[in-house]
Amino acid sequence: MPGIWVVDGVDLRISDIRLELGAEGLVPSSPKLDLRLELWRYWLIEAVSAAIEAAGIAPKLSAEVLATDREEAAQLLINEFRASMRAITSAAFAIDAFYASVKVRSPDRPCPDAWSEKRPSRHQQVAETLKHHLRITKNDQSKEISKRVKEIFGLRNSAVHPGSRFKNPAYREDLDAHVDWHFNAFCATNAVAGVAKTVQLLDFLVAVLDRGSKELAEWKPYARSAMNQILDTYEASDKLIPIDRVEPSSYDV
Repeated sequence: MPGIWVVDGVDLRISDIRLELGAEGLVPSSPKLDLRLELWRYWLIEAVSAAIEAAGIAPKLSAEVLATDREEAAQLLINEFRASMRAITSAAFAIDAFYASVKVRSPDRPCPDAWSEKRPSRHQQVAETLKHHLRITKNDQSKEISKRVKEIFGLRNSAVHPGSRFKNPAYREDLDAHVDWHFNAFCATNAVAGVAKTVQLLDFLVAVLDRGSKELAEWKPYARSAMNQILDTYEASDKLIPIDRVEPSSYDV
Protein backbone atom coordinates (compact mmCIF):
# COMPACT_ATOMS: atom_id res chain seq x y z
CA MET A 1 0.00 0.00 0.00
CA PRO A 2 1.47 3.41 -0.94
CA GLY A 3 2.30 5.75 1.91
CA ILE A 4 1.09 9.28 2.55
CA TRP A 5 3.46 12.15 1.86
CA VAL A 6 2.83 15.19 4.04
CA VAL A 7 4.77 18.21 2.73
CA ASP A 8 5.26 21.62 4.33
CA GLY A 9 1.97 23.44 4.82
CA VAL A 10 -0.22 20.32 5.01
CA ASP A 11 -2.14 19.36 8.16
CA LEU A 12 -2.64 15.67 8.96
CA ARG A 13 -5.68 14.53 10.92
CA ILE A 14 -6.01 10.97 12.26
CA SER A 15 -9.44 9.83 13.44
CA ASP A 16 -11.55 6.70 14.01
CA ILE A 17 -8.80 4.90 15.92
CA ARG A 18 -10.35 1.76 17.39
CA LEU A 19 -9.22 -1.45 19.09
CA GLU A 20 -11.18 -4.52 18.04
CA LEU A 21 -11.24 -7.78 19.96
CA GLY A 22 -10.28 -10.69 17.72
CA ALA A 23 -9.01 -14.23 18.03
CA GLU A 24 -5.52 -12.92 18.75
CA GLY A 25 -6.68 -10.32 21.26
CA LEU A 26 -6.97 -6.57 20.76
CA VAL A 27 -6.23 -5.58 17.16
CA PRO A 28 -6.10 -1.92 16.04
CA SER A 29 -8.35 -1.04 13.11
CA SER A 30 -7.15 1.12 10.23
CA PRO A 31 -7.61 4.80 11.20
CA LYS A 32 -9.09 7.43 8.93
CA LEU A 33 -6.52 9.90 7.58
CA ASP A 34 -7.36 13.37 6.26
CA LEU A 35 -5.11 16.09 4.85
CA ARG A 36 -5.60 19.87 4.68
CA LEU A 37 -3.42 22.26 2.68
CA GLU A 38 -3.16 25.94 3.64
CA LEU A 39 -3.33 27.74 0.29
CA TRP A 40 -2.98 31.33 1.51
CA ARG A 41 0.78 31.03 2.03
CA TYR A 42 1.35 29.77 -1.53
CA TRP A 43 -0.82 32.48 -3.09
CA LEU A 44 1.06 35.10 -1.08
CA ILE A 45 4.42 33.68 -2.18
CA GLU A 46 3.18 33.86 -5.79
CA ALA A 47 2.05 37.46 -5.27
CA VAL A 48 5.45 38.53 -3.94
CA SER A 49 7.30 36.72 -6.74
CA ALA A 50 5.11 38.26 -9.44
CA ALA A 51 5.42 41.76 -7.96
CA ILE A 52 9.21 41.44 -8.03
CA GLU A 53 9.01 40.34 -11.67
CA ALA A 54 6.75 43.25 -12.64
CA ALA A 55 9.00 45.75 -10.85
CA GLY A 56 11.97 44.40 -12.77
CA ILE A 57 10.26 44.93 -16.13
CA ALA A 58 8.86 48.42 -15.51
CA PRO A 59 12.16 50.37 -15.75
CA LYS A 60 12.72 49.00 -19.25
CA LEU A 61 9.48 50.61 -20.47
CA SER A 62 9.83 54.17 -21.74
CA ALA A 63 8.64 56.59 -24.37
CA GLU A 64 12.06 56.26 -26.01
CA VAL A 65 11.71 52.49 -26.39
CA LEU A 66 8.21 52.95 -27.80
CA ALA A 67 9.51 55.49 -30.33
CA THR A 68 12.45 53.36 -31.50
CA ASP A 69 11.18 49.76 -31.19
CA ARG A 70 7.42 49.39 -30.96
CA GLU A 71 7.61 45.59 -31.02
CA GLU A 72 9.99 45.51 -28.04
CA ALA A 73 7.86 48.06 -26.19
CA ALA A 74 4.71 46.00 -26.83
CA GLN A 75 6.33 42.85 -25.48
CA LEU A 76 7.58 44.64 -22.37
CA LEU A 77 4.13 46.14 -21.78
CA ILE A 78 2.48 42.73 -22.07
CA ASN A 79 5.05 41.09 -19.80
CA GLU A 80 4.57 43.80 -17.16
CA PHE A 81 0.81 43.43 -17.48
CA ARG A 82 0.91 39.65 -17.03
CA ALA A 83 3.20 39.80 -14.01
CA SER A 84 1.17 42.61 -12.43
CA MET A 85 -2.12 40.84 -13.02
CA ARG A 86 -0.68 37.67 -11.47
CA ALA A 87 0.61 39.61 -8.46
CA ILE A 88 -2.69 41.38 -7.79
CA THR A 89 -4.97 38.38 -8.28
CA SER A 90 -2.65 36.18 -6.21
CA ALA A 91 -2.77 38.75 -3.40
CA ALA A 92 -6.57 38.67 -3.47
CA PHE A 93 -6.58 34.87 -3.52
CA ALA A 94 -4.21 34.88 -0.52
CA ILE A 95 -6.64 37.02 1.49
CA ASP A 96 -9.57 34.84 0.42
CA ALA A 97 -7.71 31.65 1.38
CA PHE A 98 -6.65 33.10 4.74
CA TYR A 99 -10.29 34.02 5.38
CA ALA A 100 -11.23 30.38 4.68
CA SER A 101 -8.56 29.14 7.10
CA VAL A 102 -9.84 31.45 9.84
CA LYS A 103 -13.49 30.61 9.16
CA VAL A 104 -13.00 26.82 9.33
CA ARG A 105 -11.28 27.18 12.73
CA SER A 106 -14.00 29.41 14.18
CA PRO A 107 -17.28 28.34 15.77
CA ASP A 108 -19.66 30.87 14.27
CA ARG A 109 -20.01 33.55 11.63
CA PRO A 110 -20.94 37.26 11.93
CA CYS A 111 -24.48 38.50 11.36
CA PRO A 112 -25.93 35.14 10.16
CA ASP A 113 -29.54 36.40 10.15
CA ALA A 114 -28.83 39.66 8.34
CA TRP A 115 -26.61 37.93 5.79
CA SER A 116 -29.30 35.39 4.94
CA GLU A 117 -31.63 38.25 3.99
CA LYS A 118 -29.14 40.41 2.08
CA ARG A 119 -25.86 38.75 1.22
CA PRO A 120 -22.96 41.23 1.30
CA SER A 121 -20.41 41.58 -1.48
CA ARG A 122 -17.45 39.23 -1.34
CA HIS A 123 -15.00 41.82 -0.02
CA GLN A 124 -17.45 42.84 2.71
CA GLN A 125 -18.04 39.23 3.72
CA VAL A 126 -14.31 38.50 3.91
CA ALA A 127 -13.43 41.67 5.84
CA GLU A 128 -16.31 41.42 8.32
CA THR A 129 -15.69 37.73 9.01
CA LEU A 130 -11.99 38.32 9.70
CA LYS A 131 -12.74 41.26 11.99
CA HIS A 132 -15.42 39.30 13.82
CA HIS A 133 -13.42 36.14 14.48
CA LEU A 134 -10.19 37.96 15.34
CA ARG A 135 -11.99 40.53 17.51
CA ILE A 136 -10.67 43.57 15.71
CA THR A 137 -12.72 46.36 17.26
CA LYS A 138 -10.49 49.44 16.98
CA ASN A 139 -12.12 51.78 14.49
CA ASP A 140 -8.96 52.69 12.58
CA GLN A 141 -7.86 49.06 12.23
CA SER A 142 -11.34 47.96 11.21
CA LYS A 143 -11.61 50.65 8.53
CA GLU A 144 -8.13 49.91 7.17
CA ILE A 145 -8.87 46.19 6.83
CA SER A 146 -12.11 46.89 4.96
CA LYS A 147 -10.34 49.40 2.72
CA ARG A 148 -7.48 47.10 1.79
CA VAL A 149 -9.68 44.09 1.11
CA LYS A 150 -12.03 46.21 -1.02
CA GLU A 151 -9.14 47.68 -3.06
CA ILE A 152 -7.45 44.37 -3.87
CA PHE A 153 -10.74 42.58 -4.57
CA GLY A 154 -11.79 45.43 -6.85
CA LEU A 155 -8.67 44.97 -8.96
CA ARG A 156 -9.11 41.21 -8.89
CA ASN A 157 -12.64 41.60 -10.20
CA SER A 158 -11.30 43.67 -13.10
CA ALA A 159 -9.15 40.71 -14.08
CA VAL A 160 -11.65 37.93 -13.43
CA HIS A 161 -14.73 39.78 -14.73
CA PRO A 162 -13.33 42.18 -17.36
CA GLY A 163 -16.61 42.47 -19.27
CA SER A 164 -14.92 42.80 -22.69
CA ARG A 165 -16.50 46.22 -23.15
CA PHE A 166 -15.04 49.23 -24.93
CA LYS A 167 -13.69 51.88 -22.55
CA ASN A 168 -11.77 55.11 -22.93
CA PRO A 169 -8.00 54.62 -23.20
CA ALA A 170 -5.82 55.41 -20.17
CA TYR A 171 -2.70 57.59 -20.25
CA ARG A 172 0.65 56.06 -19.30
CA GLU A 173 3.11 58.80 -18.33
CA ASP A 174 6.14 56.53 -18.66
CA LEU A 175 5.19 55.76 -22.27
CA ASP A 176 3.69 59.19 -23.02
CA ALA A 177 0.89 57.29 -24.75
CA HIS A 178 -2.67 56.17 -24.19
CA VAL A 179 -3.29 52.42 -23.83
CA ASP A 180 -6.13 50.04 -23.02
CA TRP A 181 -7.16 50.65 -19.40
CA HIS A 182 -6.06 47.14 -18.33
CA PHE A 183 -2.42 48.08 -18.98
CA ASN A 184 -2.86 51.03 -16.64
CA ALA A 185 -4.68 49.14 -13.88
CA PHE A 186 -2.33 46.15 -13.98
CA CYS A 187 1.01 47.92 -13.93
CA ALA A 188 4.08 47.41 -11.74
CA THR A 189 3.25 50.38 -9.52
CA ASN A 190 -0.15 48.96 -8.61
CA ALA A 191 1.23 45.44 -8.26
CA VAL A 192 4.00 46.47 -5.87
CA ALA A 193 1.66 48.67 -3.80
CA GLY A 194 -1.09 46.03 -3.68
CA VAL A 195 1.25 43.26 -2.62
CA ALA A 196 2.85 45.45 0.05
CA LYS A 197 -0.56 46.24 1.53
CA THR A 198 -1.58 42.57 1.39
CA VAL A 199 1.60 41.33 3.05
CA GLN A 200 1.16 43.95 5.80
CA LEU A 201 -2.49 42.98 6.23
CA LEU A 202 -1.83 39.25 6.54
CA ASP A 203 1.14 39.85 8.83
CA PHE A 204 -1.17 41.78 11.15
CA LEU A 205 -3.94 39.18 10.95
CA VAL A 206 -1.51 36.39 11.83
CA ALA A 207 -0.36 38.44 14.84
CA VAL A 208 -3.89 38.56 16.26
CA LEU A 209 -4.88 34.94 15.64
CA ASP A 210 -4.64 34.27 19.37
CA ARG A 211 -7.58 36.62 19.91
CA GLY A 212 -9.80 34.11 18.18
CA SER A 213 -10.90 30.57 18.95
CA LYS A 214 -8.76 28.01 20.76
CA GLU A 215 -8.00 26.34 17.41
CA LEU A 216 -6.89 29.66 15.90
CA ALA A 217 -4.59 30.32 18.85
CA GLU A 218 -3.08 26.84 18.47
CA TRP A 219 -2.61 27.43 14.74
CA LYS A 220 -0.84 30.76 15.19
CA PRO A 221 2.75 29.44 15.60
CA TYR A 222 2.53 27.58 12.29
CA ALA A 223 0.89 30.52 10.51
CA ARG A 224 3.56 32.83 11.93
CA SER A 225 6.34 30.54 10.75
CA ALA A 226 4.88 30.55 7.22
CA MET A 227 4.42 34.33 7.31
CA ASN A 228 8.01 34.86 8.43
CA GLN A 229 9.31 32.83 5.50
CA ILE A 230 7.29 34.99 3.12
CA LEU A 231 8.54 38.16 4.82
CA ASP A 232 12.12 36.94 4.43
CA THR A 233 11.57 36.60 0.68
CA TYR A 234 9.84 39.98 0.53
CA GLU A 235 12.60 41.78 2.43
CA ALA A 236 15.34 40.18 0.34
CA SER A 237 14.18 42.10 -2.74
CA ASP A 238 15.21 45.69 -3.37
CA LYS A 239 12.30 46.16 -5.81
CA LEU A 240 9.51 46.14 -3.22
CA ILE A 241 8.23 48.72 -0.73
CA PRO A 242 9.91 48.34 2.71
CA ILE A 243 7.48 47.30 5.44
CA ASP A 244 7.80 46.71 9.19
CA ARG A 245 7.06 43.34 10.72
CA VAL A 246 4.33 43.17 13.34
CA GLU A 247 6.09 40.52 15.42
CA PRO A 248 9.78 39.57 15.87
CA SER A 249 11.21 37.37 13.13
CA SER A 250 12.48 34.93 15.78
CA TYR A 251 8.90 33.72 16.36
CA ASP A 252 9.04 30.26 14.80
CA VAL A 253 8.04 26.64 15.41
